[in-house]
This record gives sequence, C-alpha cells and structure tokens, in this order.
Amino acid sequence: MVIRNDGDRPVRVQVALGPVLPCDSKDNTLLLDAHVGPHETRTLGLGTVSQVCARATTAGSDIDWNSSRWLTGGYRCRRGRGCVRDTSIVMQLDVGR
Repeated sequence: MVIRNDGDRPVRVQVALGPVLPCDSKDNTLLLDAHVGPHETRTLGLGTVSQVCARATTAGSDIDWNSSRWLTGGYRCRRGRGCVRDTSIVMQLDVGR
C-alpha cells in the first residue's frame, strides 16, 4: 500500500483490517496510526491483504477525521469476466489535498 501526502501540512492516517467502518471500530485491527508529513510518501506492506479500511484527518489536524472508506488492490476486474489476482495493482491513499 502506498500513502502519499501531496499537501503542505501533515496528515494523520489510520489503516485497519476488519469487517466494518469506521476504521477505529473495536471489530477491526489497526495496522497503522501515523502522521504523514507534507510531500511524504509511505509504503505499508500488507502481504496478501486485498482490502483495508482507511481514513485521514484534514491537513494539519489530529482529530478532524474524514470519512472512513474501503481501499482495494491486488485484483484486476473485467466486466463479464470476474476478478483475477494481479499483484501489480497497488492500493493507494492520497491525502492532504
């Protein structure tokens, strides 16, 4: 997974593995809770995980969270053909804009 902050201020990011939104639910396992600095890119190794919950704060805040959302990667889906594993598809979260 690639997390990229394109903004000029730090952003707090959470990434979790689990069945529900929001990411900080007690039913999920928090994989990352970190600040991503301005113009910084972070890589998070997820192994064979193909879906995570992700959320980020507004730029410069530690507590003003945007909505949690599902991110997927590692699969290529084609209409009428279904989905197949494709490790060249990387999960990406862009924040700070």
